[in-house]
Amino acid sequence: MFHFPQTGGRDFVKRVIGVPGDVVQEQAGRFTVNGIVVHESRSAPSGGAQTLSTVMEPQRVPADRFYVLGDNWRTSLDSRFWGTVDEQEVVGKAILICWSRGTHWWEVHWNRIGRWLE
Repeated sequence: MFHFPQTGGRDFVKRVIGVPGDVVQEQAGRFTVNGIVVHESRSAPSGGAQTLSTVMEPQRVPADRFYVLGDNWRTSLDSRFWGTVDEQEVVGKAILICWSRGTHWWEVHWNRIGRWLE
């Protein structure tokens, strides 16, 4: 969990996919870190949601920063748009999924609610 100053200091929970020194790249719905695929699109966004996917040249994560990606990354604002997160903005670690929804408010992922995170 982190505060992001560009959004008025709101708290966000995103998945960290790149730590200082890692080289992160996105191309054709596939994210690689140091040349290894870490996340890949399996389907189009549901309900006609706008896709925020980008093509990104490889970039090295700077010291004291993290590259974050939303779980619903095809429609998520994250490091691809905001840039990396400063280590000083990190306020904690998510440990439990309290609520999980799809692209639309009525799409609930019941099988994820209450699951402990690693």
